Amino acid sequence: MSTPTSPGHEAGARQQSSAHQPQGWFAAPPSGPPLDRSFRTLGTALTVLIGLVGLLELVQLAGGIRMLRLLGEVGSGREGLDSDLDAADRLTLQILVPCLLLLLAAGICWLVWQHRLASSARVDRRAVRRSPGWHVGSWFIPVVNLWFPFQNVSDLDRGLGHFSDRDRRPPLVAWWVLWLLGLAVTRVSSATSSMADTRLEAGQVEDAVSLMSTSVTMDLVGTILGAVSAILAILVVRNLTERATRPADTPWTSPHTHVRADPGTPGTKGTTGTTGGAVG
Repeated sequence: MSTPTSPGHEAGARQQSSAHQPQGWFAAPPSGPPLDRSFRTLGTALTVLIGLVGLLELVQLAGGIRMLRLLGEVGSGREGLDSDLDAADRLTLQILVPCLLLLLAAGICWLVWQHRLASSARVDRRAVRRSPGWHVGSWFIPVVNLWFPFQNVSDLDRGLGHFSDRDRRPPLVAWWVLWLLGLAVTRVSSATSSMADTRLEAGQVEDAVSLMSTSVTMDLVGTILGAVSAILAILVVRNLTERATRPADTPWTSPHTHVRADPGTPGTKGTTGTTGGAVG
């Protein structure tokens, strides 16, 4: 049975307890055992693939800037401009193919990673709205894939247990918003490029060049958005992977933790207790 203590003693006990709390304590205990080393390896492979996609997008950015500069010279009569435009177009296609292949590999790896995490006992099932199958399938259903994948990853974040305010949380909202914006800009750019081809076939060269310049400019914006969203995606994957593979005996503190004095030990200011049964 605890005895009342003075406010000064209780404040000192809180200070002492706070000093011994490890960085990265859980505000709720992990739901189950951590995932094994292979999941950490999978997460590392996924971040590498996403990083390579981001690097190729930066190369595409340089090619797009060169193409935009060349389009600005159309009508100037400069000798060799046509060959330069053809070379820039070929370079864009040469970069696009490996970029798409890497994007496909990263997408497959992401689906495996997300399915494994959604299937694991480490995630609190009460925080997950959908089955592991839906975590994969929702990426392929039109309209639904604009929102469900974000909800699913957010559920995994919540199901792994929230960290304290001292720890970084994954940038889920920023990642998803930039990802959607990048896709939208790319779609509009593709439609504008098709309009430019139609005008060119009709002999409306000036309109075609103008539309082409607009398309390339939008491509540049989409590439920048894609590169930034790739960086944020890496942060999301690293955050969730680290938390999912964290050892089960990692200390955590309940949000309901309170400090009471230990009357039996002289010189001891207090011990930590919790209404929810803190594990230390």
